[in-house]
Amino acid sequence: MADFLIYGATGYTGSLIAHEAVRRGYRPILAGRNAEALAALARKAGLDQRVFPLDDFADRRVNPTKRVLHAAGSSFQAMPPPRTSVVRRSLRRPH
Repeated sequence: MADFLIYGATGYTGSLIAHEAVRRGYRPILAGRNAEALAALARKAGLDQRVFPLDDFADRRVNPTKRVLHAAGSSFQAMPPPRTSVVRRSLRRPH
């Protein structure tokens, strides 16, 4: 299993985080909406990738990790869907 998932990995901040994670020995899954950019970054870094919209964050098929680093967008409008999805997923899992 990957260490974590970086959503927004192809943006400026996300790509910096991805490269630093690899440099430190982590193996994140790169994720976002831009399939071409994700494929290029994943190929360069030797990492797995997932292409999906924010609405699908809670789906284990696209996000098999327990940790998510959200680096997509800089506005507050980009935040509610992942938080909501993570909460929904947390409520479904037994403790």
